[in-house]
Amino acid sequence: VLPKVADYASVWATIQDLSLAAVLVLVVVSAWNLASVGPVLMTAFPGLRFWEAMTVAQSGTAASSALPGGEVVAYALVYRMYRSFRLSTGDVAIGMVVSGMFDNLAKFSMPVIAFVCIRITGDSDDGLTIVAIIGFGLLVGSIVVSLTICTVTENEVVSMGSAAAKAIAASTATIRS
Repeated sequence: VLPKVADYASVWATIQDLSLAAVLVLVVVSAWNLASVGPVLMTAFPGLRFWEAMTVAQSGTAASSALPGGEVVAYALVYRMYRSFRLSTGDVAIGMVVSGMFDNLAKFSMPVIAFVCIRITGDSDDGLTIVAIIGFGLLVGSIVVSLTICTVTENEVVSMGSAAAKAIAASTATIRS
């Protein structure tokens, strides 16, 4: 997919044209981007160590990007990895929900942040405005859903889980028959 979207030769030519200072900034920002995932996962999964968090993050990303059905495979893989790192089933479930909520908040805020940056430079167009508005709507929606999830009672969670389990069981029974 990427060769159809990105021209590697053009990217490499651009990198070769960068000054040494720009290359160093690129390397530092790339390293920061990779390393920033560890503390987030350590917060969502108490007891997880930094290198364990980094292993989970990079393995999950690789699986979701490279394998058929990647997201599903990645969730199964990281679940098993968390369990192998001494985390209980409940801790893994809570951690995956919490880290997923914040991951989505970050992803949905990016178009808004990008739009603001582009507007500051005065280089925006209508297409970017539409994407930013959609991103802002998704951001607000995900905040509302996150706050709603945080305020439900245990009985409501059990009820929602039972309903979801019944729906999944019904859909898999339909697929099998």
